[in-house]
Amino acid sequence: MLKLDGLDGIIFDCDGVLVDSESSWLEVVGDIGAARGRCDLDRAPYRGLTVMDAAIKLAAELGEAVEPLRSELAVAFSAELRVGVPTMPGAVDLVRALAGRIPLGVASNSSADDLESLLGASGLRPLFEIVASADDVVEGKPNPALYLEAARRLGIDPTRCLAIEDSPVGSRAAMLAGMRVVGVNADPSVELEAHYRLASCNDVAELLELTEVRA
Repeated sequence: MLKLDGLDGIIFDCDGVLVDSESSWLEVVGDIGAARGRCDLDRAPYRGLTVMDAAIKLAAELGEAVEPLRSELAVAFSAELRVGVPTMPGAVDLVRALAGRIPLGVASNSSADDLESLLGASGLRPLFEIVASADDVVEGKPNPALYLEAARRLGIDPTRCLAIEDSPVGSRAAMLAGMRVVGVNADPSVELEAHYRLASCNDVAELLELTEVRA
C-alpha cells in the first residue's frame, strides 16, 4: 500500500487515465495512415505523443511534410473530442475521493484547448488545482519538463509527488522527473516504467487505501 501522508501531491495524465481519449487519438492516427494506403501503420508508438511529435513521426513514415500532418492531426482529434469521450473506469470516483485531501494536478501532452475541453466535459476540472499542457513547455513527454512544471505550479517537490500514467512516454517522463509512478493500463503488452503497475483507477484507490472508493 501507498500512504497519502507520504505524498505532497498527485499528478494525473489525462488521455487514457482520466478519460478514454487515447483510443480516439490512435484511431485518428490510423485513419490518416489508411487514407494514404497505409492500413498497416503501427499505431502503438504514437500512444501518448504530442500532436507535433506524432506529426514528425508520421511525416517520416509517410514521406510527407510535417506541418500539414500536424494540422490534420490536430483538427481530426479535436473533432473526435467534440463528439465526446467517456471517463476511464474508476477515474471520477478516485479524483473526487482525493480532492481536498491532497493537491491534485494534471500534466498532459494534449493542447491546452483540448485538455480544458476534456476535463470540462468530464466534470473533473474544478477538482484540480493546476493543469499543465503541451503548450506550457518546449518539449512534451517523454521529456520530464511537463511534470516538473506541474510540480512547480503545485509548489511541491517532484520527489514527493505521485504520477499516474498509462503510456510509455508519460511514465518515462514522470520517472525522469524523479516522481513515484503508478502505471495504469489494462493492456499488458504496453510497457511502462513504473513503481506500481495496475489495471485501472479502481486499483489505484486500493493502493492508496481509499475505502470510500472501494465501497
